[in-house]
Parts: sequence; structure tokens; C-alpha cells
Amino acid sequence: MGKRPSLTRQIEFLLSGALAVGHSRHHDKHGGVDTERKVYSWGSFRSHLQRLNTFARWCQRHHGLRWLRDITPDMVVAYLAHLEAEERSANYRRSMLASIRKLEKLMLDRGWIS
Repeated sequence: MGKRPSLTRQIEFLLSGALAVGHSRHHDKHGGVDTERKVYSWGSFRSHLQRLNTFARWCQRHHGLRWLRDITPDMVVAYLAHLEAEERSANYRRSMLASIRKLEKLMLDRGWIS
């Protein structure tokens, strides 16, 4: 049996599978493609990767998370409360939540969660 991949590697795997660099997001939107399940630029990839790694490390420290599939809604709520307690800006919290939602959609697409 292989070694369990790190949380960072799990996140990279999901985001890499969603890369659509060079594709037109505008074209996909008008073609009926769900653009929430794709990452259209390297900048967005890096931003999502950084935010999701921060979230995953927090879950690992506070909840013992080892697999992304084990993230619960309570963990997300607790993390957002933590960010508010740290007086993070509303924009930062919204960006973090958007990345977490993207993570959820990518895990659903891969069958990691149901």
C-alpha cells in the first residue's frame, strides 16, 4: 500500500485536474460549461493553492485532518469564525470561502465525497 499523500499534494492534485489555462472562461460560460469547476489562470491556481493550504493546515492542527475528504461543514464554520476573531477582512474571508467551495466541487467531481 502506498503512502498517504500530504494535504498539500491532495490539493495540488485536485487543482491541477481543473486547470484550463488557455481556455476562454467567457466562451465556456456562454457555452453552458460550469466555470466553477475549472481554474483558468496560473494566478488563480496559485491563489487557490495558497488559501487551501492555509485552511488545510489549520484543520490539521485543530482537528487532526489527514484527508481532504474528511473536512466537515463544522470545520469550515470554525475556520471562518477563527478568521473573524483574527479580524481578517471580509474580502479575505469571502476569498477563502470561494476557494473552499471550489475544493468541495472538485472533490465531488472526483468522487472523493458525495
